[in-house]
Amino acid sequence: MKGKERRLAADQRAKLIENLCDPFPVSLIRWLVVDKAANGAKGKLFAYADARAYTDRLNDVVGAASWSENYSVSTLDGLSRVRNGETARSGKVFAACTLWIDGLGTRSGTGERWADDPNAMMEADAQALKRACSRFGLGRYLYDLGPCWVPLDRDGQPTVVPELPQWAWPRRDRVSGAPELKVVPISTSSPALLNMGTTRKIESFRSTLGDAIYAEILINEGQCDVARGIRTRLRQLQVLRKMQTAAGLVRRVGALTRRLGTGQLMAEMEDLNIRTVAEIPSLEVLAQLVQHLGTIAARRIA
Repeated sequence: MKGKERRLAADQRAKLIENLCDPFPVSLIRWLVVDKAANGAKGKLFAYADARAYTDRLNDVVGAASWSENYSVSTLDGLSRVRNGETARSGKVFAACTLWIDGLGTRSGTGERWADDPNAMMEADAQALKRACSRFGLGRYLYDLGPCWVPLDRDGQPTVVPELPQWAWPRRDRVSGAPELKVVPISTSSPALLNMGTTRKIESFRSTLGDAIYAEILINEGQCDVARGIRTRLRQLQVLRKMQTAAGLVRRVGALTRRLGTGQLMAEMEDLNIRTVAEIPSLEVLAQLVQHLGTIAARRIA
């Protein structure tokens, strides 16, 4: 909640803004295909960072108690969109975010997504937050990178990715002689993106496993906090195998629940202090849940 506004001297305010505006670590930058050539051979990429990179920066620079965001959401129905070559009825979700930073005041931003997208509300909120942050200068440099056209594979994914110029690196990582924006092959010369197909597979497990277990595996097996920051092909495969194993446990929970009933699942989750399957806090707790349900199922058969 917004508290009493601090009064900052000009130099304090400038230093705060400077720290907020420092570029994100290169490992947190992702690339989105926003347009394609008519023949599909090339795509236009834009750089972006996950909303958590923005909130982490706010927490690090001003502290969790010194900023807040408020959202308002509206929808518009009765629209049409073309998806996978077909026209379908849909709507839009609109989000407005008002961001307050102690000592700097408030700024606002808006976001929108098609209502039939599975995560429309979350993504509209995230876009609105990032645009509000950019009005303080946080993440604004990503707009300055501009688009870059690169070759695409048959799945519509880039075969090369831009190499960031050094002015887009965090201050501590910069050296003299900053290069211009250029593209480099996705290969051992760019280990953070060794195999985009594997990276996409890893990222797809997030919705299945939940944020906590997904992050645990990335940190323990991949030595990073985002899938696109994994440094070697070997680590990619280690992370993918661990994700697949964890997903198998989640599927086992579903199968046991169908056998025992939702009431039994809820009782076991309560014993383990779990609110929902999507919020299981760790692999250890997930394994405990499977073990408990499996033991009950075995007793009923006996």
